[in-house]
Amino acid sequence: MDRKVYNSCMSPHMKGTGLTKDERRMKMCIGAKLCTGKATTEKEAIALCNLPKEPKPGGTAKKARGAVNPCVRDVTARVASGELPADTDIADVCKEIADEPEPGIKVKIGNRKKILSMDEFERICPCAIEGG
Repeated sequence: MDRKVYNSCMSPHMKGTGLTKDERRMKMCIGAKLCTGKATTEKEAIALCNLPKEPKPGGTAKKARGAVNPCVRDVTARVASGELPADTDIADVCKEIADEPEPGIKVKIGNRKKILSMDEFERICPCAIEGG
């Protein structure tokens, strides 16, 4: 449908002085159904506008934030499969799990906060190197 034809068809439905927000919304919906040809009469348009909106298709599941230690993932899977006893202490099995976070510098990159190792920080920001 030509945009000019659609706009001229919708023009009377866009005037909503003295109407509530819901009444204006309904008037616009009716006009859109009539002008696009989805409805031929105002009654059909009202019926279509009163139908509940179809939900948008769901997106893909987001990955959990933060990296999971591969050892923890492996031990958890082995406990779940019964290969290891249910009372297995993951910290004992995975010795590389540190109680404290790895030393580094907190930086904000865009809108995300990240902890960088000193080597990576110096590589990204040469101004941080002494004497530089």
